[in-house]
Amino acid sequence: MSFVSRYVRCMLLNVKTSKASTASICTTASQFNSKDSTSSNDDLFSKVYELRTYSTWPDQHKKFIDMSTEWIPKVRQKYSKLVGYWNVEIGGLNQVIHIWEYDSLSHRAQVRRSLAADTTWLDSFVKPSFPCLAHQDTCLLELTHAFPAMVKESPDSDTYYYALLSTNGKFQTMKDNPPVSRIVGCYRPLIGDINMQYVLIQMESVDTVVDIAKLWKEKTEKDAKVKFMNPLSFSPLQ
Repeated sequence: MSFVSRYVRCMLLNVKTSKASTASICTTASQFNSKDSTSSNDDLFSKVYELRTYSTWPDQHKKFIDMSTEWIPKVRQKYSKLVGYWNVEIGGLNQVIHIWEYDSLSHRAQVRRSLAADTTWLDSFVKPSFPCLAHQDTCLLELTHAFPAMVKESPDSDTYYYALLSTNGKFQTMKDNPPVSRIVGCYRPLIGDINMQYVLIQMESVDTVVDIAKLWKEKTEKDAKVKFMNPLSFSPLQ
């Protein structure tokens, strides 16, 4: 077994490692709300998170990426916190995925009203983006487990790679942070497909996603899916 495979297996299998990472998450739908975290910021768990998946027409994908890169930092991020914005490389063609944080549903509604009144946002991004989009999907999530993400050593360093794992069955995982990959967050839907569960993985090596995908398939009951993603330049998670 390769070095990468050993570390990924430690992360996804329900085994004992160091004392700091022995607490396991053997998850079912009823157990998934155990709000345990290595972060002392419990405020994260009072938030709601919106997962948006946009599919573009093939010949419009670059245009949409370019518009997002220009106008989301310039206008959209002034209204609410962006967790991450990714281009899907494998697991969905011509797709972008983004996660937004809100204090509550009321806060989200307020943000949406403000955006609807922002003529710069409407004229520069919303209206020009309509011809680019083939499909849009959204669901509201709550964060159930959170761990510190790896941070680039310098702005010129390579970005990390990401995988969004999903399943509508139970799975086993470890709260372990190996050097080649780590769990950034686990999410459970509040509105949308409420049977789904999501795990966001950050990786140092592009090849790690293959090991993670194999183990995710082994350790989930059914409908296991993996999206391999690269963050856009303005994404807070790099």
